[in-house]
Amino acid sequence: LFSLAAGRSRSGEPPAVAFATESQRWFPVEPVLLDLDRDGRDDLVVLQPEGLGGGDLVIDTFFGQGEGRFERPRRLKLGNLEARAWIYGKDLTGDGIADLATFGKAGLSLFAGTADPRESLLDRRPRKTLDLKGTQVTIGVTVSLGSEGLDAATGSPGGLRGPTAEDLDADGRPEILLVSRSAGGRGRIVVVRLL
Repeated sequence: LFSLAAGRSRSGEPPAVAFATESQRWFPVEPVLLDLDRDGRDDLVVLQPEGLGGGDLVIDTFFGQGEGRFERPRRLKLGNLEARAWIYGKDLTGDGIADLATFGKAGLSLFAGTADPRESLLDRRPRKTLDLKGTQVTIGVTVSLGSEGLDAATGSPGGLRGPTAEDLDADGRPEILLVSRSAGGRGRIVVVRLL
């Protein structure tokens, strides 16, 4: 993370934040900027799966100190989720606090944010889990050796993707959307309203 302000020297300025990720480079790493502790300074939350299997979801929180500086990260691991997608930062429970929704083998899980994010960012157990059996994605891997070398590609012919969160009914609380596509060009949208 680099400052966009002009530096005093031609050699440039060091980054405000630099760290090695826990996940392999082909897995998603999601940075989110928001004011968790409501002190008027943006905080950085980085979410990523750990290791090759992606079993644990690693969440590093860097509380902002102002002027582009951050505290040392605080780490939270949510174990055995095997989450392949997630959304963090929206208030999904209606309490004004950022929550986490994960989508993986267990289905759609909602982890509520806490009132004191410096003590604990999220509840360690999901507040709700929605079983989505029969909608999981089967991933195919194709490896070919052609004239330009080795090529590997992954694909998912169907199943649900997401989650995303949008306030569809304008009630101030977002709904969670999961989207699927089929081989025939048709798709479907699953809307989850949290009560």
